[in-house]
Amino acid sequence: MKKLSIFLVLICPILFSCSKDEPITSFEGNLIGYVGLVDEFSRYMPDNSGVKVSINNQDISTYSNEEGYFEIENLVSGTYTFQFEKEGFGTVMQYNYQFVGGEIPGVLDKALLFKLPIVEVDSVSIFERHNPPYYIHQTFVNCYFSRNIGQWVRFFVNDSANVSQNHIICGGMNYVDPDIEPNFKVAVAYIQIPDYMKISGKIFYFKVLLMNTKEQGYYDPSLQEKVYSSRVELPGVYSCAYP
Repeated sequence: MKKLSIFLVLICPILFSCSKDEPITSFEGNLIGYVGLVDEFSRYMPDNSGVKVSINNQDISTYSNEEGYFEIENLVSGTYTFQFEKEGFGTVMQYNYQFVGGEIPGVLDKALLFKLPIVEVDSVSIFERHNPPYYIHQTFVNCYFSRNIGQWVRFFVNDSANVSQNHIICGGMNYVDPDIEPNFKVAVAYIQIPDYMKISGKIFYFKVLLMNTKEQGYYDPSLQEKVYSSRVELPGVYSCAYP
C-alpha cells in the first residue's frame, strides 16, 4: 500500500501536465525565391525586376530585383498562397506553400510571368486544300494579325455570332515552335466544319485566343484545373464566308 501511494504521488504531476493544452510554437524566418519574365515571342527577358510578390490575405509584399531574386524577412511559419504580378504580364499564383520558419530560409518554386500580347486581327478567311494524298478535302482558316506574334493561336468557330468555348461547331489550334518559327503574322489552322455546312457564301464566326508557347500553367485547387496566365481572348467576333 505504501508503494502504491508513492507511485501515485510521482505519476499524478505527469498526468496533469500532459492533460494541459500545449501552446503551438510559431517560428519566424526568411523566405526567398526567383521569378523570370518571358516576352510574347517566348524569349527569356534579361531584366526580371519589378515583379510584386505578395501573400494573399496578408499585408506582406516585396519586389524582385533585376536577377529576379526576392526575399521576405521575418515571416511567421504557416501555410501561404503567393501572388506574382507585374503590369503587362499575366498574374501567377502558388498555392498552399508550407513555410516552417527557422534559420534556414524557405525557398519558393521559380515563377514565370508571361508578357501579354497587344495585337489585333485584321481578317480571317476559310480555304480548302485538295492536295492528295496529304490534304484531301480538308478545311483551314487563315488569320491575319496586325503585326508579328509568336503565340499559339486557338480558334472557336460557330455559324452564329454567339461563339465561345461553349458555343462552337468546331475549333482549331495553330502550334508554333518558337525556335523554328518565332515570328509570324498569319496563323493557319485545320478546322472540322461539318460537310453539310460547307455552303458557298455561308458565314462563319470566329473567336481568337492566344497563349505563350512556353507556359505550362499552374494548378488552381479552387477550380480543380490548370490555369494559363498568358491566355488572352482577343476582343470582338470575326467572320468570313465559306468559299
